[in-house]
Amino acid sequence: MPSPSPRNKRRAPGAAARIVKRTVQIAAGIYLAYLGLTVLVLNPLLEWLTPRLYQTQTGRTLHFNEVRYNPFTLALHAGQLADHEGLWAIDRVLLNVSASTLWRRAVVLDEMTVAGLRVDIEQITPERWNFSDILEHQQARAEATSPREQAASEPGEWPLLEVNALQLGIARADVRAPYLAEPFAASVSQFGFAARAITTAGELAATARRSWATFAAHDVRLGIDRIALESLREEPVATEVRDIRLEVEHFAVAGTEGVPFALTLADESGGRLFWHGTFSLEQATSEGRVDIEGLSLRPVWEFLRPQLPFRIASGTADLGLDYRVQWADTPRWELRDGGVRLGDIALTSPSVADTRVALGQLEVAGVTADSEQRQLSIARLLLNAPAVTGWNRGEEISLLRLFDFPADEPAEATDESWQLVLQHAELRQGSVDWRATQLEQPLEVRELSVSADGITWPAQQQAGLELSLRLGGDTELRVAGNLHPGTLNGEFEGELKQLSLPQFNPLLAEFAYLRLDTGTLDTQWRLTLTEGAPGDIASSGALHQFDLRRTGSERETPLAVWEQLTWRGLTMALPEQRLAIEEIALRQPDIRFRINRDGTTNFGELMKAGDGKSAPAESAGPATEDTGQTPPWQIAIQRISSEQGVLRFADLSLPYPFRANIEAFTGAVTELSSDAGRRAQVDFRGNVGGYAPVIVTGEAAPLAPTPELDVKLSFDNVDMALLSPYSSTYAGYAIDRGLISVNLQYALEDERIRGSNRVLVRQLQLGERVESPRAVDLPIRLALALLTDANGVIDLNVDVTGDIGDPQFGLGDVIRRAFFNAIRKVVTSPFRLLAQLGGSRAEDLDSIPFAPGSAALESAAVEKLAAVKRGLEQRPKLLLSVAGHTDQDSDVQALRAQVLGRQLVEQGLSEASLVARDRDWERAVTRLYEERLAAGRADEEAEELSAGQQWQRLLDTIDINPGWLRGLASRRAQEVKQHLIDTGLPPDRVLIDASADRAAASADAPQASLSLEG
Repeated sequence: MPSPSPRNKRRAPGAAARIVKRTVQIAAGIYLAYLGLTVLVLNPLLEWLTPRLYQTQTGRTLHFNEVRYNPFTLALHAGQLADHEGLWAIDRVLLNVSASTLWRRAVVLDEMTVAGLRVDIEQITPERWNFSDILEHQQARAEATSPREQAASEPGEWPLLEVNALQLGIARADVRAPYLAEPFAASVSQFGFAARAITTAGELAATARRSWATFAAHDVRLGIDRIALESLREEPVATEVRDIRLEVEHFAVAGTEGVPFALTLADESGGRLFWHGTFSLEQATSEGRVDIEGLSLRPVWEFLRPQLPFRIASGTADLGLDYRVQWADTPRWELRDGGVRLGDIALTSPSVADTRVALGQLEVAGVTADSEQRQLSIARLLLNAPAVTGWNRGEEISLLRLFDFPADEPAEATDESWQLVLQHAELRQGSVDWRATQLEQPLEVRELSVSADGITWPAQQQAGLELSLRLGGDTELRVAGNLHPGTLNGEFEGELKQLSLPQFNPLLAEFAYLRLDTGTLDTQWRLTLTEGAPGDIASSGALHQFDLRRTGSERETPLAVWEQLTWRGLTMALPEQRLAIEEIALRQPDIRFRINRDGTTNFGELMKAGDGKSAPAESAGPATEDTGQTPPWQIAIQRISSEQGVLRFADLSLPYPFRANIEAFTGAVTELSSDAGRRAQVDFRGNVGGYAPVIVTGEAAPLAPTPELDVKLSFDNVDMALLSPYSSTYAGYAIDRGLISVNLQYALEDERIRGSNRVLVRQLQLGERVESPRAVDLPIRLALALLTDANGVIDLNVDVTGDIGDPQFGLGDVIRRAFFNAIRKVVTSPFRLLAQLGGSRAEDLDSIPFAPGSAALESAAVEKLAAVKRGLEQRPKLLLSVAGHTDQDSDVQALRAQVLGRQLVEQGLSEASLVARDRDWERAVTRLYEERLAAGRADEEAEELSAGQQWQRLLDTIDINPGWLRGLASRRAQEVKQHLIDTGLPPDRVLIDASADRAAASADAPQASLSLEG
C-alpha cells in the first residue's frame, strides 16, 4: 500500500474536525428538536391526554397542577393530582427514566416516587360506595366494545421493567363502611414503601406465563406509622396498630431459594409482633417464626363483643412458634416449638352479676402440628392460679350464661380426624367461690390442683389424672387415677378429709325436714368407671361429731347425735347391685325418739311431699324379663355395732310428760344380709338409770324379700315411778313406787307378727287418783290386787298377734290393747282367777249356797270357801266382801215351816215326830187345822184334805216378819266370814256387806254372794 502524501496528511485533521463538527451540529439539532418536541408537543400532550385517559377509564374528572416531562433529567413529574369526587389525591409523582433504556430491552427507571397519596373510600348507602360509579362506567365500556376491539385491547406480555429506586408514600388512607353487618372505619397514616433494584428481567419460572412472574427487588422496606380501626356500632370501639415495619433483603418471585424477611408491629397497649423467616413464591412455601409479646386482649374483645357472651376485663397474650407453610396444589402447614401464654385473663358477664372467671396465667408449651399427618401435639399445658366466682339458683347456673354462645349449625361429618396428644396438663393453685341455694354457706375452694398425663384423642391409652383441693379451710380432697378418654373406662382412688356437712343443709331441706348442726366426713375410696358409669366402689371412712335435728316445728329438736360413725370394707358393685360392708361402728350414739303433744313423733313424716312427678328410674342392672323391673339389691353387712350409746325416749302427749333413757347401750348386729333364709344375729345390752339392765338378743332378716324377726327384749328392775305419766294417763292413777321387769319376744313371719310379753311387777304402790279422759274404765286397784301374789309380784303374760300389712296396724296400739284386754278379763271374772289359784274347778266361787231358811254351811259351801281362802292367801292385797241373800219363795216357806213346827211342838208333838212326820205329826196337824181353819166348813171338805194339804194350808196362814229375812241373810254372811276366819284367814280381809237393801234383795237361791276389792 502506498504511503499517504504529505498533502493528504495535512488534510486529514481538517476533515476529522469537519466530521466532528457536523456530528455535533446534528446532535445539537437533534437535541434542540428533542427539547422543542418536549416543550412544544410532549408536555402539552401530557397535560391534555392525562385527564382524558382518566375520564375514559373512570368517567370522572382528574384535577392536577402539572404534568410535565423534564428533557434534561428524563424525568416525568406530576403534581397535585386528585380525583374530582375526592376518592384519592397525590401530592407528587416522579418517574425518572434511565438513558440505558435506549439500548436495553427493558424500561429502566432510575427513580420512581409517589408521595403524599391520600385515599378516602366510603360506603354511601348499603348498596353503593364512592367508587361504584367507576365500576359501572367500566362495565358500560366493556359492554359497548366490539369483540375485535376487546381482543385488541387484551394485554400481551408485560414489558420488562427495571426500577433502581422505588418510593411510595401514603399520607393517609381511610375506609368507612357504616352499612355492613359489622360497620367499621379504618385509617392508615404515614404508609411508606421503598425498594431498590426492582426488575422483571430474569429467568422465567417453570410455571410462569408472563414476565411479571420474574419480578425481583432488593432492600424492600415497608413502614406504617399507624393503622386505626374503629367499629361503628352503637357503642363505638377503636383500636390501633403502630410502628409496622417489613424488611425483605432480596425479593424474587422466581427461584427456589427462600427470601428472608422480617415484620414487626406494635398494638396500642405496647404489645409487639415479631415475624421473621423466608418465603419462596415459586415453591409456594414459607417458613420462619412468629412471636407475639404483651398483646392486649381487651381491644380484641371490644371488636368481637357482639359474638361473645362474656366481657374480657383484662388480659395479655404471648405467642411463639416456628412454622412451615406450603400453599401449592395441596396446602400443607407445620408448627413446631409453639407456645402460648395468656396472663391476667378476667372474664365477666355483662348481664349476670357476681360471676367471674380469672385464668391467672395459661401457658401452652411444646406445640407441634402437622396438617398432612393431622396431628396436634402439646408437651405441656399449665393453668396457674385460676379463680372462678359464680352461683346457681335452682337450675339456673351463672357460668352457663357466661359461656352461652349461639348454637352453631351442625358440621358435616367427615372421615378425616385429627389426633391430639397432650403429654402433660396441670392446673395449680386454683380457687372457686360459689354460692348456691342448696348450700347454707358459700363454697370456697382453695389450693385447687389438677394434673393429667398422656392424654390422646382419638384415645389410644389411659391418661393419668390427679386432683387435690382444700374446701373452706379445713376440708381436703385428693383424687388420683387413670381414665381412657375414648371408652371412659378408668380407675380412681381418693381421700376426703374434714368435709363439713352442715353447709349442705339447704340441699337436705329440699326433700326432708332435717338439719345438721355439726358433722364432718372423712373417707377413702376407690372407684372404677365403665363407659363413664360408676362400676365398683370401695370405701372406708367416718362421720364425726354428727348432730342431726328435726325442723318444721316450733323449734328444732335433736334426732341423732354421735361422736363417731365409722365404716370399713365397703364395696359396691353398681351394675350387679351388690353392697357389702365389713363393719359399721357407732361410738357414743345418742338417739332421741319423742312423741309430741299431738301424738306425732319426731321421726314421723321426715320426708317432704314431692310434686307427684317422678322420673322413670334408669336401670342399673339387667331388667327381669317378665316385669321389666330391676332386681333387688343384694346387701351383706358383716357387723353393725354400737358402743356406749344412749336411747332417749320422751312422750309429751301425756298430761305428765314421760322421759326415760337407755344408757351404755352396747352390742352388735352381725351377718345382716338380704339373702332369703339368712338371719342376722342381734345382741345389745344397756341399762336404764344406770342400774336396770336392758338386753336385746335374737335373729332378724329385715333386708330379706320377706322380712323375718325373732327378737327378745328384756328390762330388769326398772323403777315404775318413771312410768307414772303412763299410768296416770291410761289407768287414772299415779305410781308411787315399784319395780318392773319385762321380757318380750317377737317373731315376724309372712307379715304376721306374734309377740309374747311377760311383765313382772314388784312392790307396786299406786299413788293419787288422776282424772284422765284416756283412762280405761276398769277397777285398776282391784285388777292389781288380783294380779299381785303373796310376794308382792305381778306376773302377767300377754300374747300379741297382728298383720303388719294392714294399713291400720300399729304395734304400740296392739300391745296396749292386749294388756288392757287381759286386765279387763281378770276384773270381769275375778273368781275364775281365784278358782285357778285355789285349785278349784268351780267357776261360781262368788256364790255360797245355803239350805232354805238356814244359815248353816253345807259341805259344798265349805269346799268353795276353802278354794276362796287358798286363792286369797295367794293374793294378799285382795279384800273379800260377803253379802247374805234370801229367796222370797224357798226361804219364806222354810221360815213358815219352822214357826208352824215350833207351834206343834208347843202343843206336845215331839221333835222326832216333827222331823219324821209320822202318825203323831199327822194327828197334830189335823188337830191344829181343825182348830184354825175347819170351823164353818163342811165336814166332808175337812175329811177330803190330807195331812200334808192341811200342813200347807196352815203355812199360808203364817205371816213372816221382813226382819226375819234380813236376819237370815246377815247370819249367812256372818257364817261365811266366821268360817274363813276359823280356817285361818285374817279377819281384816273379810268384810260383811250388811246394807239393808242388799240383804233383803231376793236371789235365785238361798246364798251368800262374795265380791272382791283391791
